[in-house]
Amino acid sequence: MLFVFSILLLFIQANCLSYKPRIYNRIPEFYVQDRIINFIQRNRINNCYEHLENDHLLLLKCYKFNKLFDVEINIKPAYKKNNYVSIYI
Repeated sequence: MLFVFSILLLFIQANCLSYKPRIYNRIPEFYVQDRIINFIQRNRINNCYEHLENDHLLLLKCYKFNKLFDVEINIKPAYKKNNYVSIYI
């Protein structure tokens, strides 16, 4: 019984983490580059190797405090999810 309860609790916890609400703040036009640079500097990402996977994906391997970190800069379109049910006969 304890095993079933712990598995159920694990599924509930995993579901809560993946669908947490997020608030996106507007960045003024022409200030996106500054925000990205500030984020990189704040996280002290400065010793990196790059791999340009394609025109929309930049992969970085960076050393920080003698540890290796993966950094991805990915540009992908956001698709609007259809919230209706289709029924075919």
